[in-house]
Amino acid sequence: PTTNPTDDLPLVMELLSSGRLTIFTNKSLEKALADFLVTRARARDAMTGIESRLPDLDGKHGELYEIRGAISTSLSDDDTLTDEFFVSAPVSCDEERMRAHKVFLNDLANFEFEYQFYNRGNQKVSAALAELHNVLDEILGDDHQGDE
Repeated sequence: PTTNPTDDLPLVMELLSSGRLTIFTNKSLEKALADFLVTRARARDAMTGIESRLPDLDGKHGELYEIRGAISTSLSDDDTLTDEFFVSAPVSCDEERMRAHKVFLNDLANFEFEYQFYNRGNQKVSAALAELHNVLDEILGDDHQGDE
């Protein structure tokens, strides 16, 4: 399954769970935070629905294609694992059968639609998080001039 981008803000989640979000008195910050939390919740709810509707292309249509690949890793200078990712090799497809397989084409179109909807939700969360960041920068007077 796909996942949402990292959007956990531990301090905010702690304040939310303890009922102490009211400590913020700046109305711009309060609005940006509320907008972020609502957008994040809606995107996560949508993702749950999307996951339940996504067709299992591999399980239903595995006879039409084969994905060959391997897990690759990135190590830091001290040999600490920093990342793992899937490296895909060429995909073997039976294109003629794919084009003639109406159920596969419908499932593929549905998958694409749901994935686009998922991406739009993530874009909304990213925009709300960026707005929250901008409001905090304005309140704190941080222009990020010294950031690298």
